[in-house]
Amino acid sequence: MFRISATIAITVVATAAPLRADHPKAFAPGFGLATPIYALGNVVDVTYYGWEETTVYGHTLWAFTAAQYAANLGANCFDWDSCGDVLGTSVATKPFGAAVSPNLPGGNPGPLATQFNWISGTEIIFAIMVDQQDGFNWFFSGSPARNGDGLAHLAYFDPILYPDGVPGNQGVGVVPQTAGLYLFGFEDVHYEHSDWDFDNLLFAIDHDSIDPPSETVPEPATMALVATGLSGIAALRRRKGRQASPRS
Repeated sequence: MFRISATIAITVVATAAPLRADHPKAFAPGFGLATPIYALGNVVDVTYYGWEETTVYGHTLWAFTAAQYAANLGANCFDWDSCGDVLGTSVATKPFGAAVSPNLPGGNPGPLATQFNWISGTEIIFAIMVDQQDGFNWFFSGSPARNGDGLAHLAYFDPILYPDGVPGNQGVGVVPQTAGLYLFGFEDVHYEHSDWDFDNLLFAIDHDSIDPPSETVPEPATMALVATGLSGIAALRRRKGRQASPRS
């Protein structure tokens, strides 16, 4: 049975991953988790909560061992067209098309709890297989080098930082029914097309199954201050550059 308790908050260090200065979006949450997720025991409990209702692409949430990931990579399963015989644990699937998630608390059928066996101390590579209708795209937890744009596509939302719930599309409002939940979220498109709100696939991992992440998505207010500071630095550099340039 899936369990989340308030005791996890004691072990979470609320620090943010660095902000990329060249990020063009107003809501830029540090590009998520770049560290691996390791199993604490031989059983992993995952609960799937679905997606933000502005999410159009379909998806499937997968969990891979390192060996399964390597085998799938060698069989070209992560190319644009799926190989059709992916090795791993399929947790949950969303169909293509924008719709309110029925898996959020209070929905029908509500959150989907899944339990699977694992080898204690080994990495759990979570992945989102994105159904774009004209093909599939993949993004993975752990090393950002696994992703086509070289960036981390999985983030962790700490309810201490987000007491009202997961920020909605581009940080506006919140995803309904997510207050108080310790959630992970995937971003489902590449860097140049993304709004980087990490709410396209939402799930939780039981705190007995893994060590809580130390990297979290920063608060929108904090990100706004950082973005303002970066904009000021960029403007100052442009002014200095113009002053140093010879006149024609």
